[in-house]
Parts: sequence; structure tokens; C-alpha cells
Amino acid sequence: MKFFIIYTLVATFVLLSCSKTKEKDDFLAITKCKDYRLTSQTVNVCFSALINDSRCPEDVVCISQGYATVELNVLIKTELHKIQLTSSSDTTINNVKIELQDLIPYPCVNCSTHPTTKDYKVKLKVTEI
Repeated sequence: MKFFIIYTLVATFVLLSCSKTKEKDDFLAITKCKDYRLTSQTVNVCFSALINDSRCPEDVVCISQGYATVELNVLIKTELHKIQLTSSSDTTINNVKIELQDLIPYPCVNCSTHPTTKDYKVKLKVTEI
């Protein structure tokens, strides 16, 4: 009986200490769309184009950080908005804030292969304000 209680306590401790959170893939591939479910509405965002990418390549040292610009199609209720966001920028449409958090891949000077437009993915943060 004593071993059963000890076994139960150890098993409970092990189960409670396990992490059940998984890292979510929040990146949106070009020409793909994603629904962001907010408190009062759903916002549909489509990554439509890479406009510019003059960011510092990951394998060199730069004086300037550079920037990237992407074009997004945002559907809020029945209104379609075409917007452009630049690195670490945001915009607000109908009390919905959309932030460009990241764009991958980074440019690379000495890489054997270079990304094509279809390889790009954006990470966005969409919140209600």
C-alpha cells in the first residue's frame, strides 16, 4: 500500500510537470490566407506580394538594417483593404491593429540558393483595439 501511494504521487508529479504547449506556426506563406479570430469578429488576411526586401543579409555585417515591404489583402466584415506594411510597422483598420513582426527568409549573400518570391512567409500580429 505504501508503494502504491508513492507511485501515485510520483506519477502525478511527472504528469503535471509535462509541458503541453506546442509552438504554433504563425507564419503565413505568400499567396496564402489566414483567419484571425478576434473577440467580436474574424479578420481574413492574405499575403499577396513581396514589394521590397533590402534587409541586411544574415551572413554579412551592415551599417544599416534595411527594410522589407509586403502587400496584404485584409477582409474585415465585407470590406476588402489592400495594405502595405514595412518591417516592424503596423496599421489600424476598423479597430483592428495589424503588425508585421517578421519576414523569412532573410537575404543571404553567400548562399548557394537564393529564395524565390514563393519562399517568403510573414508573421503577423492581429489584435482588436
